[in-house]
Order: sequence, then structure tokens, then C-alpha cells
Amino acid sequence: MAKEILVKDKKQLSLHTWSLEEGFSTFGRDPASRFVLDDPSVSRSHGAFFLRERSGVLTLEDHGSTNGTLVNGVPIKRKILYTGDVVQIGDFQLYILQGSAAQGRPGPDAGTGRA
Repeated sequence: MAKEILVKDKKQLSLHTWSLEEGFSTFGRDPASRFVLDDPSVSRSHGAFFLRERSGVLTLEDHGSTNGTLVNGVPIKRKILYTGDVVQIGDFQLYILQGSAAQGRPGPDAGTGRA
């Protein structure tokens, strides 16, 4: 089952949806990317999504981009994405409409000793 991502371009105030299929989906300024984000704030080969259909896991990785990639405001190199996560790539915000299954996802108090 494909995973859906809502893409918001802050400069043009436009919205569109990406549909991710099994395997790698690259993104960046490069016209050969699966998803092209044509803006100087995005690196040519910025990163990629990796979807494993069988396990339902959606992962994002940054390919050493100049401006980095943020998930929920935190810089990442590689991260499992969940429904509701917000990814910042240059001047674009990506809203994860269908992410990884939440099973085993740590809650807000994980690692604090609080229940």
C-alpha cells in the first residue's frame, strides 16, 4: 500500500501530494530525482525515502545536503517516519499523511522514567 505525503511550498503557497511506493524514492533539485523540489534551498541530491511495504516502515535519509533535513524540528541523517511527522526540506514542508505503523513507537515520556 502506497504511503501519502502532503508537500507545501512556502514560497508559492502551493500544495500537492506525493505517493510513495515500495523501495527508494529520491528527492532533490536534480531532474532525475523521483520527486523534484526545484528551489535553491534544496540540494541537487538532497535525500531519499525508503518504504518497506511488508513491514510497513517508512524511512527518510539525508544525503549530506547543504541545508540539512529536519523532522519535527530536529536535524536528522536517517529517521523512521510516522503519521503526523513534519519534514522540513529547504523551503518545503512535508506532512506525513501515512507513515510507519506506530507499534513500538516511543511516547513523549520514553526514557524519562515517568509513566
